[in-house]
Formats: sequence, C-alpha cells, structure tokens
Amino acid sequence: MSTTQAKLFMLEDDNGTLQPTTSPAAAQGPPPPRQPSPSVFSFPPRLMAILRNEGPRALLGGWVPRTLAISFGGAVFLGIYDFAMNFGKENKPTHEGDDAP
Repeated sequence: MSTTQAKLFMLEDDNGTLQPTTSPAAAQGPPPPRQPSPSVFSFPPRLMAILRNEGPRALLGGWVPRTLAISFGGAVFLGIYDFAMNFGKENKPTHEGDDAP
C-alpha cells in the first residue's frame, strides 16, 4: 500500500517564527511590485555610449539595407493588394470620343 506525502515548506510569519505550509507559492511570499524595466531608463545612455565608442557610422550602419528591404516589401504588398482589388473586374476598353457612360 503506497501513501503520498505532502512536501512541507516553511513560511515565516510577521513575528519571525516559521510555520509549516504545503504551498510552495505561500512559502515564497507575495510577488515583488511591478517596476519599469531597467532597459527603459538605459536606452539613451546606450545610444550615447555607442556613438562615443564606435562612432556615428556604427550607430547608423544598417539604415540603407533596412530601408531597401522595407521598400521592397511595401512594393510587393501594394502589388498584391492592387491585384486582389481588381481581380475579377471586367476590363472595358476605353475609346476616345465615346461620350457614352
């Protein structure tokens, strides 16, 4: 016959004494308060460090390939969108001099 045993965790109460508990989450205590990521505050200093240490060429080094890639992707999207919008429409020839609608 097998019995299951619950794992016991120790939880410190307000008086500093340890109390047994079966919940590991209770033993860890409340979650820490949410704070903004440190990277939010360190972004401008990082840019300045790159500019100082490696120069403006390193900071602006990939904008031409990125701009070309975005432009190519936009052109493909616009072409497919135009094709899809005009798919199935009849192409009526236009005649100069025809005033009929």
